[in-house]
Amino acid sequence: MRILIFICIGFVLAALRAGKPGASSEAAGLTMRQEPNRVVMVWNGPVEAPMKQRFEDAFKSLGSEPRRVLISWNSPGGRVDHGHEVFDVIQAAARVHYINTTVGEGKICASMCVPLYLSGMERTAHPKARFMFHEVILKLKPDAERAVRQLQTIAPDLVAGAQREAVGQFTNRLFEEGFESKLDNRWLAQLRVRIKGRDVWLTGRQLVEEKSGVVDKLL
Repeated sequence: MRILIFICIGFVLAALRAGKPGASSEAAGLTMRQEPNRVVMVWNGPVEAPMKQRFEDAFKSLGSEPRRVLISWNSPGGRVDHGHEVFDVIQAAARVHYINTTVGEGKICASMCVPLYLSGMERTAHPKARFMFHEVILKLKPDAERAVRQLQTIAPDLVAGAQREAVGQFTNRLFEEGFESKLDNRWLAQLRVRIKGRDVWLTGRQLVEEKSGVVDKLL
């Protein structure tokens, strides 16, 4: 089993399955507007390239002036690896700017969007904003996928066990690096049980009522 796990992890592209976003008239990508006391950045779309570059360019345009920044999210989620890169960009910018995050009315923040939302110092959401949590979904590169398919014909139980362990490892990494420092530990432990094999959707109001630590304040 260990060999198969290494095959999976060696070739894997870890991704969080995209949720189904509601209808939106907004163009996909990053938009930015200046307000008297802050800058508002709005991300609409999946977590994937060139998202990192868009945020890097946006923060670079602000220079070193310590301005407040609000990032408004509307995303079905996307790639874990690219999401980690975007998170690093936001964390670096947070050394200069005070960054808050929000999810507005009729918007969603699903899968990999949630750790990005948690990067905010203060996190707000509309009561009906929707958040989605689930286990990491592993997408293999073509060579690895072919190797796994061949092994499935020989040892299907071994393949299934290895895939479960790989999913567990990547999900643990997501929780350790993306969630644990911000969320209530008891709620987080319950969430790990709730997401087994399913998507869990919660509104902003539910997250506050459950004292999850995800949302600090409702809009």
